[in-house]
Amino acid sequence: MYPFEWIEPLVAEFNLAVCLDTGHLWRQTVDPHSVFLRHRERVTIIHLHAETGGRDHRPLDRLTPERISATLDLLAGFSGTVSLEVFSFDALERSLAALEKVWQNRKPTARGDAP
Repeated sequence: MYPFEWIEPLVAEFNLAVCLDTGHLWRQTVDPHSVFLRHRERVTIIHLHAETGGRDHRPLDRLTPERISATLDLLAGFSGTVSLEVFSFDALERSLAALEKVWQNRKPTARGDAP
């Protein structure tokens, strides 16, 4: 749970890849989109999970409408690996259903064009 800014100089100096963990960033009250924009060329994997009540790795159906929208904006045009970082089959099913529901109702913007 260390601030990502602490390692940004190392990421740049050693040309490291970045894993964008949305739930952990939200838990730290950091906007994942801002981190994505700073490191878009280095992001090779995005971990998706909800954070509610101080607990992370929750199913995506626990995301607020704003966060689910932001999640789709991150995924639009992203060609790396996406991991649903939940730890039960029930949470996986709920997460997939939540993504399918919002994906059908909205077309995400192009990568990096999200607000």
